[in-house]
Order: sequence, then C-alpha cells, then structure tokens
Amino acid sequence: MTGNNVGKACRFCGRAPTRGQVRAPGPVGPICADCLSAGLKLTRDHGEQTSSGGTALVEIHAITANVCEYCGRRERRTFLGRHRPLSRMHCAQFDATICVDCLNQGGDLLNRAARH
Repeated sequence: MTGNNVGKACRFCGRAPTRGQVRAPGPVGPICADCLSAGLKLTRDHGEQTSSGGTALVEIHAITANVCEYCGRRERRTFLGRHRPLSRMHCAQFDATICVDCLNQGGDLLNRAARH
C-alpha cells in the first residue's frame, strides 16, 4: 500500500480527512478506518454495508469482476495450484475495490500507527 494521499478523500466513502485522522494509503487514494472496518465486516458477514459517507459497499467474489486496486489481484492460488476468488469490497459510486487481504493489512497498519 503506497502512494501520496495527504489531503485526499477516502476512496470508499468520499469523506475528507479530519485533523489527526490516520488512514491507510493506496495507489489511487486512501481508505479511512471506518471503511476498513466496514469492509472487514462485509467480507466476514457477506452482507451489504453503508459507509460513514453514505455510499453502498458490496462484496464481490467473481474472478471476472474488478481487481483490488491496492494489490491488483482478484483471485488467490491455493496450495494445489487452483484459483479461488478473492473476496473484495466494491464501492460503485467511486469505482473503488479492495480485497480482504488488503483490508487486513490496512487494519494492521492503522493499529500499529495508533500504538505509536
């Protein structure tokens, strides 16, 4: 997860950063802690979520659907070499997609930042 995201709105809810808010960076724009949390809940519970900014967040599984804009994947290879769909959160309003692995990494990054 890289990129210069200072002052940019969250890719999934469209909200501008507030003073002191820590967000996970991304190649197109950052993702806020609220959207990371909503994405993890979405991929765990498999239901639609609404972001803090009011956008609809949906889970996608299809291998042919959008790639994760953070890592570029839409599938994962299993130990036996099979391809399995990678669960991803998508926001159609901003055409933003992030996979469950990057959601976890973003959450870990924010947790580490909060401890320091």
